[in-house]
Amino acid sequence: MGSIIEEERLNGFAKQLESISGQGDTQLPQQLIGGAVGFVRKASDTLEQNSTEELLRQAQTRMRERPGVALAGCALLGFVAARFLKA
Repeated sequence: MGSIIEEERLNGFAKQLESISGQGDTQLPQQLIGGAVGFVRKASDTLEQNSTEELLRQAQTRMRERPGVALAGCALLGFVAARFLKA
């Protein structure tokens, strides 16, 4: 049940990002917002299709393979979340 709630939250977050991207007065580049929407939608789909153990295994593998990308992704997600919460 928890993953269903998280999936719904991610879908809601993606919809809000899409609405932000439709506003002309946003200071965020459209490509950045579009990329964030795609990432959030993919994360929602992944949560829906995999078990918790599989998700943790995938995350550990990806972070070991490309730690710089993982850190950059976290920073980008933090930036987008901060802008979202600030709005």
